[in-house]
Amino acid sequence: MGVCLSMYSLLILLKVRSPGLVIHNCQLTSSPPGNYWRHLDSLIISHVYDEGSPFVGNDSTLESLSGYLKSSFPTYATEAISTLEDYYHLKKPSNESVSAIGSRLIRDSLFTCNIRDILREYSKKSYLMQYSPKAATHGQDVFALWYSPKLWNVSIPLFSGYQSYFLSHAITGDPNTRRDRDINPPTIAWPRVGDINAEKLENTLDVVDTGYKLIADDQVLKSTCDLWQKLLLDVTKQGGYLDI
Repeated sequence: MGVCLSMYSLLILLKVRSPGLVIHNCQLTSSPPGNYWRHLDSLIISHVYDEGSPFVGNDSTLESLSGYLKSSFPTYATEAISTLEDYYHLKKPSNESVSAIGSRLIRDSLFTCNIRDILREYSKKSYLMQYSPKAATHGQDVFALWYSPKLWNVSIPLFSGYQSYFLSHAITGDPNTRRDRDINPPTIAWPRVGDINAEKLENTLDVVDTGYKLIADDQVLKSTCDLWQKLLLDVTKQGGYLDI
């Protein structure tokens, strides 16, 4: 069985009413006890180039980003919050803009680090994609996936090739088998994701305005996601919601 996973199906918001459920239901803490579906043969996992910035207001400050962290964790998670404030340079100004810091924080916490967690269980079965055309913010890949030249009365070859990967995967479990090889820009062979223990994930298909290329994904960093998982697991166990 093949499955295409976008971050819409993976997103579990940290900010919920119950401070216990905040970590108990987080994707990053769900798979260590074995809570995942073992009967999947093939997955496409994707993210867009800019997942985070639409969720960061123009009036955001380092203090408001710290407030986001504090509101997302239980009150007893002071050590985890402090660690993340240091990691994202929230305690004092840095050379990085507030909007860039906020974008990384949202991206890592709600989107890309979920990818790492899924790959821990499906490392041999997954194809990883980054959708990177200009202005590729959260949700823009959905338009490309459901684009219809008849509906819009315009032909966008990039979208047609993009769709052919997903259609091939839906039919065969392999995005390469029936991808459109005669379109321009041409589609390329797309291997399964590389070594998940690497800092950057190799064999990521990058979809850009001019076509397709393979990259080492620098938005799903092992060091960053390992930190998030460790902190979330520690806080979850501290609250008595996870026994591993």
